[in-house]
Amino acid sequence: ILASRTLLLILIVLLIPVGDAYSAERCVNQSGLRVCVQMKGPCDLAHLMPREKTKVKMDLFSITFLNNTERQVTIDPEHFYGITESGYAVKLDAPLYGSIELKTKLRRRELGPREQTQGHIFFPSAMGPVRTLIYEGDFLLEIQLY
Repeated sequence: ILASRTLLLILIVLLIPVGDAYSAERCVNQSGLRVCVQMKGPCDLAHLMPREKTKVKMDLFSITFLNNTERQVTIDPEHFYGITESGYAVKLDAPLYGSIELKTKLRRRELGPREQTQGHIFFPSAMGPVRTLIYEGDFLLEIQLY
């Protein structure tokens, strides 16, 4: 009986979820900037644009920037692109991004010393899930999501 209880306990522990690509936040510190990204998962474009009828899936990410430098930096969502699991580069679609009226989307702004901003960005997921985010603006960052 003790052996079967121990085996049952081991099986229960193995079945407990310990996180996945959607729940883990990944942070990068570089040159005084801290950027944290959390993959929120796929969503329908209709959730971002209620009048949209096409069945396009989008990968949604929550991003936080913290400027620990003494200089001002520009944060611009259009400087992001993703690399899919298959190795395809997926650029943020600026016209589509601009037309989405999501209150929490990441917006272009000047980030002063010790300031923080956060918001959501999204990429079409037709080429597969994004596994790496790259930012090429005033600075270069690469964030491995999983």
